[in-house]
Amino acid sequence: MKGFVFAAAAMTSTPAIAQDAAPLHLDLVCDGGTVTEVVASSTTANVNSAYGRTTGTSETIEPRYVAFSIRVKIEGEAGQVNLPAFALPGLSSAKDGWLRIKNLRVTEDHITGKIPFNFLSNSSFQIDRRAGTISSSGGFSGNCRPDAGERKF
Repeated sequence: MKGFVFAAAAMTSTPAIAQDAAPLHLDLVCDGGTVTEVVASSTTANVNSAYGRTTGTSETIEPRYVAFSIRVKIEGEAGQVNLPAFALPGLSSAKDGWLRIKNLRVTEDHITGKIPFNFLSNSSFQIDRRAGTISSSGGFSGNCRPDAGERKF
């Protein structure tokens, strides 16, 4: 019975928002990044020996920090996240880079939710509303600020 209750609760997508709060309207820009593995170097060697010519290639994979920004929009009980194209998997449910937030929960101190990229992968996130920080299970972390909507130039 406990498993059924948990499954039923997990399937609901209505966000939990404080009852006395006015509808929430947030537009945030979160600057940060993640560590990813990249091919740092590739070496090819040609060796002539008594047994003939041999060719070999080796690649060095190193962790690299990749900086980028994401946007988080919350309108009432719905939320969405905008990620740059390179941060999305090849098969994604994004519409113009925007992904719907599931299991959105907003409290005085935190905003949490789950971002389903496709039917196979998703990432959970948490925004600390007091510190302005964001972290995700996918490795992204950074600092959020309200998007004033003003152009820089």
